[in-house]
Amino acid sequence: MPTQNSPFTVELQGKLKNYSFTEKGSQEDLIYLSAMLENSFAPQCVMLPLLAVTFLCPLNHFLKSAGCEPKFVTALIGKTGSRKSTLAALFLSFFGKFSASDLPMSFHDTANSILSNIYYLKDVLTCIDDFHPSGMFHEQEMKSIAQNISRYYGDRIGRARLNSKAELQSSKPPTGNAIITAEYTPEISVSGSARYFNIELNENDVQLDDLSEYQQLANDGVLCGIMQSYIEWIKNVYLDDESAFVKTLEDVFLKYRKFYLDRLCANRIKFHNRTPDMLAHLKIGFAFLLVFLKSKNQINKSELDKFEKVFDEIVLKAVSANAEIIELENPTTRFCEKLKSLLDSGRCYVETKGLDSTPRQRNCIGLQDDEHYYLFADTTHSEVRKLCAEQGEHFSISKNELLRQLRKEGLLLSRTSRNTVSVRDNSNTVVNVAMLNKLKMEERLSGDLYRPTAEVG
Repeated sequence: MPTQNSPFTVELQGKLKNYSFTEKGSQEDLIYLSAMLENSFAPQCVMLPLLAVTFLCPLNHFLKSAGCEPKFVTALIGKTGSRKSTLAALFLSFFGKFSASDLPMSFHDTANSILSNIYYLKDVLTCIDDFHPSGMFHEQEMKSIAQNISRYYGDRIGRARLNSKAELQSSKPPTGNAIITAEYTPEISVSGSARYFNIELNENDVQLDDLSEYQQLANDGVLCGIMQSYIEWIKNVYLDDESAFVKTLEDVFLKYRKFYLDRLCANRIKFHNRTPDMLAHLKIGFAFLLVFLKSKNQINKSELDKFEKVFDEIVLKAVSANAEIIELENPTTRFCEKLKSLLDSGRCYVETKGLDSTPRQRNCIGLQDDEHYYLFADTTHSEVRKLCAEQGEHFSISKNELLRQLRKEGLLLSRTSRNTVSVRDNSNTVVNVAMLNKLKMEERLSGDLYRPTAEVG
C-alpha cells in the first residue's frame, strides 16, 4: 500500500516474512556484539568472516554505486550436527528473526524460486540451506543450483526471461549477500568454486550454552536492534555527502584489494583472480564493524588493530585451504588425477616406447618413455570420462578443449600449432598422440606448481 514516504510497499512472502526491523538497540546491547569478536560461541576463524559478511550487507548499495559490488557467496561447511544452519540463522537474525527450521531458502527449492527471492532481499543477508544430496540425480540437481547461485551472486546478473507475450522482461539480479550451508564443498566448476568463500565448521566448534544466550537475544530482537544502530551510525557519519562516501568506499576497496594481492603473492598462496576482490569486500565489512564499535567505546585502537590482524590471518588461511578445492575442480588437474588412477589400477596401460611388445590390447591408451606420455587422445579422454561417470562425477570438457587447456598450462607439448604430434609406435606405425610431460603432471598432482593467478571464469 502506498505511504507518505514511499510510492509502494513490498510485501515479502513465505519465510521471507521473517525479515523485519525493530527500533535501534541501546548502547548497553553493543557489548554482545563486541563479545562476538572473541572466541565466544564459535572460534574466531568462523565468527570473524561471518561478522564481516553480515556487516558488509548495508554497504552493498553504495559499493554498487562505486562500481565494486560484492560478487561472492559465503559457504558454511560442516557435517550434520555441527550446527551450521543454527549458526546461519543467528547471523540472519541481525535482519529479522530466524531459526534453523525457517531459513529463507534451501537447496530443495527450484533455482527459479531462489533467483526470484534473492532479488527482493536488498542489502541484507540471506541463506540457502542444506546442500546435502542423496543419490546421483539429486546430487546433480543440487550441484546445478549451487552453480547457479555462484553465477547469480558472482556476476550480479539475473536470468533473462520472456513473458507470455514473448516480450523481454528486465532481469532481477541479487541485491544482498548470501550464505549457503553444506555438508561438503559443492563440486562445481573452477570459476564457480572461486565465487565461494568457504568457512569450515567442525563438529564441536559451537558452544551450545553460549549459543543459546545469543539465540535468546536474537528472539528478543536485540541483534536486529544492533544492526539498526549500525545503519543509523552509517547514515549519521557518512551520508551527509553520499557521493563522497561512494568515492571513499571505492578507494578503500582498491586499497584492500592491493593489500591482499600483495600478501597472497608474498605468501605464495595459489588464488583465483576473483579472490583479492572477495577478501577486500570482507575486509570492508569487518573494518566498518570495528570502527563502529570503537566509535561506541566498545573497543579501543589497540584492540581494533589486533582484530584486524587476526582477521587477515584467518581469511588468508581460508584462501589457502580453498585453493586446493579449486585446483581439484580444474579439468586438467582432474584429468591428470584420473589418468594416474587408470594406469595405477591396471585398468589401462601404456607401452614403453622403443621396446618390442605383444600385440596391443584394447585397454592400451598410448606409449611412454622416461619423460613423456604419448597418449591416444580419443581413447584416453573416453576412459577418463567413463571412470568419472562410474564414480558419480561429471567430466564434461571436450577432448579438443582439454588438449587446448593442457597445452596452455604447460602439461602438453607440441612441435607445431596442433595439439597432437606424430610418432612411430612399437610396430613402426605412425600414430598421432598427445604428448604429456610426466614431471609437470607429477607436480600438478603433488600441488607443487605455484601459479599466483588462475583464469577468470
